Amino acid sequence: MNARNKKFLSMILAMFLVLQFLPFNMFAADGEVQMSGREAVDYALFSASRESALLLNGSRISIKGDVHTNADFVYQGSELVIDGVCEASGKVSAKNAKALITKEIECAPIIDMSDYTTEIKTIASENTEVFEADLKYHGNSIVFEKSIVANGSIFVNGSKFTTNDYIIATKDISINVVKSEIGFKDGSVICSETGNITFNGSGLI
Repeated sequence: MNARNKKFLSMILAMFLVLQFLPFNMFAADGEVQMSGREAVDYALFSASRESALLLNGSRISIKGDVHTNADFVYQGSELVIDGVCEASGKVSAKNAKALITKEIECAPIIDMSDYTTEIKTIASENTEVFEADLKYHGNSIVFEKSIVANGSIFVNGSKFTTNDYIIATKDISINVVKSEIGFKDGSVICSETGNITFNGSGLI
């Protein structure tokens, strides 16, 4: 899979990282919304929601690349590292945390995101397993060696989770592990068509 395709990782965390229903703030003059020239796929982490903050929960989270949210960016944890720009159309908040962010931008322009679900499924079909039901994975070390597509929800519970492929579900995706290594080689994509994507753990890389 080429780098451009892997950049759908922008969606990951678009829907990824449970977009909690926190207070929504829009910063626009005279009711006008300024649009950005950049696309969603230009970011390592992207949230298209204008109504829910992009909320990251974890004691240690490291992101390599730029981050954008059309609402507020909120980090709750001990240590946050963003090797790139963190921009929010609302506010950037990382209270009570050691935050190392290359650059913070608030009141950033809104960026719309197209529905890439069909394209993601097409790319993932090169090496994938398809399941017509909910999937539940439990164990100390859970490794996805190929892409997973589920007509339902996907639940991962364990100590360590590793993947470099695509995880696609029609409903919710929940990953509850102590340590996650996702896309550390070539990037990864996690896509929920209609549900939330939730990550809980002490370390996310």
